[in-house]
Amino acid sequence: MTSAPALDISGLTVRYGETVAVDGLDLTVPAGQTVALLGPNGAGKSTTVNAVLGLLRPDAGRIQVLGRTPLDAIRAGSVGAMLQHGGLPSEARVGEVIDLVRRSFPTAWPLDDLVATAGIEGLLARPVDALSGGQRQRVLLALALAGEPPLLLLDEPTSAMDVEGRRAFWTTMRGLAGRGHTVVFATHHLEEADAVADRVVVVAGGRVVADGSAAQLKAGGATRRISFTAGPGQDLD
Repeated sequence: MTSAPALDISGLTVRYGETVAVDGLDLTVPAGQTVALLGPNGAGKSTTVNAVLGLLRPDAGRIQVLGRTPLDAIRAGSVGAMLQHGGLPSEARVGEVIDLVRRSFPTAWPLDDLVATAGIEGLLARPVDALSGGQRQRVLLALALAGEPPLLLLDEPTSAMDVEGRRAFWTTMRGLAGRGHTVVFATHHLEEADAVADRVVVVAGGRVVADGSAAQLKAGGATRRISFTAGPGQDLD
């Protein structure tokens, strides 16, 4: 028996008033893949992630997450998420927040392993308000992983990190993929997609415009030609 894809999106359309944010997007992600949604700001990446998480109702299309509706998959603890503007409760310590979230799952990721995997050693006793931007992202990752979800959705997860923080974070992502998790992340950094993803899905104007490995996409781009005709008197130097 063939297992259901981790993510199966067909004809997804989302509008904000007269603006079409996602325009008939199709995407299937088999279990175990690491997939980058690559595109500029406004391409529709975050809207797609929010639709998969059930945070908005699409105008058209179908979404299946591990063979279930988004809300059913989330209720089952099958999806972990880091949103672009995720927050943490103030006036609490990191360990208290993680303990609260872990208690909400019938089967939680063992604490010691979770702390090591997310790279938050030494932070459990620290007040949330005292975290740096990169440390907050690490804590948000720990919360996303607390229920040991098979599917992890990340929306611009390294936006607040420095170069070293990004490298460490993506080393963690490769480790999660090696443990069998499906990782789907939105980014506008080609180098991140190239370094981490098995597959790069380029999104523009709310549609998938390219899909393949980073090597395939770069090879395809290398064969493109640009032609133009210069008008009278125009200098080409």
